[in-house]
Amino acid sequence: MKSQQGAALPEFALIGLLFFTLLFSAIEVGRWLYTWNTLVEATRRGARIAAVCPLFDDYIKIATVFGTPSQSRPIANQNSLVVHGLNSSQVTIAYYSVEDATNTNKYVDLTAANANIAKIKLVEVGLDLNDNNWDYRFIAPVVGNILGKIFPPTVSTTLPIESLGDRQILSGGSAANFNKCGKVIAGGGP
Repeated sequence: MKSQQGAALPEFALIGLLFFTLLFSAIEVGRWLYTWNTLVEATRRGARIAAVCPLFDDYIKIATVFGTPSQSRPIANQNSLVVHGLNSSQVTIAYYSVEDATNTNKYVDLTAANANIAKIKLVEVGLDLNDNNWDYRFIAPVVGNILGKIFPPTVSTTLPIESLGDRQILSGGSAANFNKCGKVIAGGGP
């Protein structure tokens, strides 16, 4: 009778390859869903800030990429600490005036929006990820080389405007307070 030592090794190699492939695939799908959910939350956060801040305020883009009020100046390419490769240059802001169910005007620049500020009813904050070379980063680079770039679906949130410039102070009493739009208000709170 022949010795059976080492016979389990080829079996383990085949089963182990399948098991670890499925395990890491499940981890990658979970990471992708987390990233997608974070991108949706980023636009929701940006739209909520845009609903109360002045038109096209710099802080809207900073808040969308999970920045803080202290990072609001300068605005150019603030990187997100939450999502790799996401920065403030990828944030899009649009305001809409709604005349009736069939007539909606979109404003993507400050001059046109200011001229029609009384008619503006909605704000949309989105992420322009396809044109700015954002890509999902895989744990295993081999998977990324096989699948190539993966882009999320269009991510945007639209909310009704509330005040477009309400300057209420969020914290009180200190020498430097931040209002809803990330501006520093010197001289203390209410």
